[in-house]
Amino acid sequence: MPETPAPHDHFAPIRGAEFIILTTYRRTGVAVPTTVWFAEVGGMLYLTTGAQAGKAKRLRANPAVRVAPSDQVGNAQGPALAGCARVLAPHEDAAAIAAL
Repeated sequence: MPETPAPHDHFAPIRGAEFIILTTYRRTGVAVPTTVWFAEVGGMLYLTTGAQAGKAKRLRANPAVRVAPSDQVGNAQGPALAGCARVLAPHEDAAAIAAL
């Protein structure tokens, strides 16, 4: 019998996925989906990108995101979840690097 996720387990739909589609939003509201590799630790999702990458710039301007499990080329493998994201401060990098 499959394990039933606890009601508070928001990330259950992406559990077991190796990649997610991270959707960030331009200032105009246009959605920009990007396939990324990620790790989940303690109810947080971590991913890495360059500080000047478009998704990092969009996150600084608008923390609203959607994430959906996907294959490595960006084909959705399940439902998208709404969330809030932020770029980590340099002193927080160690937790993200360890998770990834």
